[in-house]
Amino acid sequence: MADGVISASQEVLVTNLFDLPMSTDDVSVYAAMNGDERHAARRAILASLVRWRAAQNPVMIVVEDVHWADEVTINYLADLAASMRDCPTLMLMTTRIENDPIDARWRVLAGGAPVTTMDLGPLSPGEAQILARSYGEGSERFQEACVQRAAGHPLFLDQLLANPDLGADNLPASIRSIVLAKLDRLAPDERRATQAASVLGQQFWTSALRHLIDDAGFDPERLIPGGLVVADGKDFQFSHAMVHEAIRQSLLPGARRSLHLKAAQWFEDRDWVLQAEHYAAADDPRACEAFLAAARLEVERLRYQRAFQLVERALAFIGNHAQDCPAHEGLLELHNELSSQLDNASSAR
Repeated sequence: MADGVISASQEVLVTNLFDLPMSTDDVSVYAAMNGDERHAARRAILASLVRWRAAQNPVMIVVEDVHWADEVTINYLADLAASMRDCPTLMLMTTRIENDPIDARWRVLAGGAPVTTMDLGPLSPGEAQILARSYGEGSERFQEACVQRAAGHPLFLDQLLANPDLGADNLPASIRSIVLAKLDRLAPDERRATQAASVLGQQFWTSALRHLIDDAGFDPERLIPGGLVVADGKDFQFSHAMVHEAIRQSLLPGARRSLHLKAAQWFEDRDWVLQAEHYAAADDPRACEAFLAAARLEVERLRYQRAFQLVERALAFIGNHAQDCPAHEGLLELHNELSSQLDNASSAR
């Protein structure tokens, strides 16, 4: 006020704007204004303060997480940008691609103020390692595991490093909450499709997804704007391994088992290994026969080590299913044959 930036009539608005204690008289004056008058006066005050400060030194204003702002705040920022066009001021705002409010309407409200958009990509391995070392918690092995698992995603890396007690293989609750909040914002059919796709793995195919949700016309392109799925050529994949993991874990056990069974049916005559894995994920004894068929196919292709791994995977699954698995004896026989062949091959080398 001493410099003439704020008038005496604006004092009550400044007091409210900066959340300072207000006298009884100030409260009465403020209450007498209508909403439009208050907002217009506040915008004028903010513009005056910024221009006054910029006349002394260049000013940078930083506003984080604009995607969470309400319409009133967005309009304030646009008005402020418009008032800063001819003074040495830079306004830096951070926002997410989804629900980004800095759209064509905002640019019009900003009165043609020049806008530059920078899309931030993932951290490079070197940058991620620098961030990991700055935490100073956990072993070097743990930090490296977090760097690898985060795959350049700064928020995921931050949350992994901030939870050393969980270990590098567990999913922090914060990451799960972030992903599921995005999932909840999808339309019901898109949410259902996204959860079903998680059963197929980080990468999935359109025809397989349509089979799981019983919708021959569903277009996975609809899932991309939600930020959880990206296009991968003609196919699709989840934007991050931990996004896929969080969504898969959100399925109830019964729903997950049902989807794995449908996936196994889709992979029949397409991929014996994936069919077997889906049957195993559903805890279905038919996994044994599928693993045996896949192993025999690998033997025909002279891939004995791969066949042996499949047989061992099947035998590890059988457990209490031995009585329900007709392929049990065949698996044991093939296991003995392959063990003998691999031992002989190793001795020959």
